[in-house]
Amino acid sequence: MFLFFELIPKEKNIYDWIHAIVCMRSFICLLSLLIVVMIFSAGCTHPQLGPASSSGDLGKAGIQSPDTHTGSSAQDQYPAPPEDNAVSAQINEKDQLDKTIPVFFSGGKGQKMVKSSWIVLTRSDGSSERFELPPKAQSEVILQGTDGEDLVRVYAEYYDGNQYQIAEKSVRLRQRL
Repeated sequence: MFLFFELIPKEKNIYDWIHAIVCMRSFICLLSLLIVVMIFSAGCTHPQLGPASSSGDLGKAGIQSPDTHTGSSAQDQYPAPPEDNAVSAQINEKDQLDKTIPVFFSGGKGQKMVKSSWIVLTRSDGSSERFELPPKAQSEVILQGTDGEDLVRVYAEYYDGNQYQIAEKSVRLRQRL
């Protein structure tokens, strides 16, 4: 077995002392390198929060996928984003003629931290649909509403895995005077 005491020279020769110091430093460097490699190879585990869907599942903006739930209980679990990393979306009024609802991603301080964003439209008839909204400033998606009151919610998923609700608005046709 190799012992550190073997590195200490028994003679007082300067060359033996230099050789011993170099060997100890090499051993300490190799040991440090081994520890660093072990730390990096262990990796980090971070559980994914929220639903397992990704923005690639639905394709381009405006492409919809039916949502099976009709209530708002599933969406109520998302908090607002922290103020220092906040982003927002703008939900405009429903068009009088074709009942469309324009939704814009407005951006904000945390825009570069947003991995994906999406819209959930719950229509007055109880049906729900999900639409992808690209997380780039002034991205727009036009939703098809109904004659009644429709609920529009906009969500964002950050790269750290956290998901937030960034906008909510109940829209209905304005009464003409």
